[in-house]
Amino acid sequence: MCTTTGKTSHKTRVSQREPAVRALIRITEEGGYANLVLGETLKRNSRLPPEGRALVTELVYGVLRNLIYLDYVLNIFSNTPVKRMKPFILNVLRTAAYQILFMDKIPPSAACNEAVAMTKSSGYKDLAGFVNGVLRSIACEAGQEPSAGPKLSAGSGRLAVLQGNFDSALDYLSIKYSYPKWILELWLREFSIKEIEGICAAGQLAPPVSVCVNTTKTTAERLCETLRACCLTPEQGQLCENALLLRHTSRGRPSGDIAALASFKDGWFHVMDQGAMLAAERLDARPGEYVMDVCAAPGGKAFYTACRMNNTGTVLALDIHPQRYALLKEGAGRLGLSNIQAGLADASVFDPGRENAADRLIIDAPCSGLGVLGSKPDIRYARAPGDVAALAALQRSILSACWRYVKPGGLLVYTTCTISAPENQENAEWFLKNHPFEQSGDFIQLLPGDTGGFFICAFRRL
Repeated sequence: MCTTTGKTSHKTRVSQREPAVRALIRITEEGGYANLVLGETLKRNSRLPPEGRALVTELVYGVLRNLIYLDYVLNIFSNTPVKRMKPFILNVLRTAAYQILFMDKIPPSAACNEAVAMTKSSGYKDLAGFVNGVLRSIACEAGQEPSAGPKLSAGSGRLAVLQGNFDSALDYLSIKYSYPKWILELWLREFSIKEIEGICAAGQLAPPVSVCVNTTKTTAERLCETLRACCLTPEQGQLCENALLLRHTSRGRPSGDIAALASFKDGWFHVMDQGAMLAAERLDARPGEYVMDVCAAPGGKAFYTACRMNNTGTVLALDIHPQRYALLKEGAGRLGLSNIQAGLADASVFDPGRENAADRLIIDAPCSGLGVLGSKPDIRYARAPGDVAALAALQRSILSACWRYVKPGGLLVYTTCTISAPENQENAEWFLKNHPFEQSGDFIQLLPGDTGGFFICAFRRL
């Protein structure tokens, strides 16, 4: 049972949870990007120990991956609907409920006590009893055997009995996996209910950190040895031989700390999803060629392509955003890739000076991002149904502007990190019907798992 009695000091533990609450407010109330907000939060709280940084990261991403479910549970046990709660109190409850329902290593009483202490220390003493009562009810209910009505499964965060509460399987999946229903309806055009549940379940898991070996400086074997010496546990990627996966760490090192490693600073690798690596491999750039990447930042595919070209030829990496362009230049410099030329350009506007210039062209078009909701869970709440049609139209404008950069006989690779027929298969088929290209190989739709959900297709110019 939760209780707020006792004289145990909560100062240290509360200080590890309040940054997560503040970050969630910025993301859910102010529209901040989760990765940027979390990075700024950890930087601002640089004195947190490694386990504290790991906890903040777990709470932010865990709550975002389960936001709809957590709010559903809070609405069951609170007389005040979540829509009427103060943002700070709501996110205190979300983080504590997440600890109770999903984190077996944290006792429910501790999660409750620390939430109450945080409520009091932040100027909401009059709401401490409310917070305590809601969380105590959730903690006491979780772990009971299911009976009539909604119950919770202890430690699983899954609905045990919800008889009569849902009108359709999609309504149930929306609550269970915290996916807005419109996304599930979009997927129902391509997949069965069982397949959709598999996609949702995979998107609830923190994906492994995937890194791409810089083969101009080292080998996968040598990098593995170096990472193991730093208490990391790399595994060989299943899709790409130059991909290493970091599923977990020993000695509590958060995977986010890999940027502090000497091997990272020395340019031995960069972080990159296997799906993105597979798109670069499909491009199959050869040493000495002229390659264009027109939506390049932050640069992963351009970097991997430059490595595959043995740092010869030219990779022209263009992007429209100055800040992301700066990241691209910084990354190329750290990796020592001298064959990359970076520039600012709008991919939807044709540049006559580059016509017929490229042996190969890759378009990683702006997309809805519905294939990477495991690593970017905030996307599912930031997107709206109308975004898919708008992005599909933007993608077509980019394809229409850029195809003329490809030499006759050259290759164009179109890729997205989404699971969305209008942005993927339908755009690919439209392109083939309206431009002088033929399909080169099968279309690929990767689903979330060890990689994100990526779409990849290649076209040869006639």
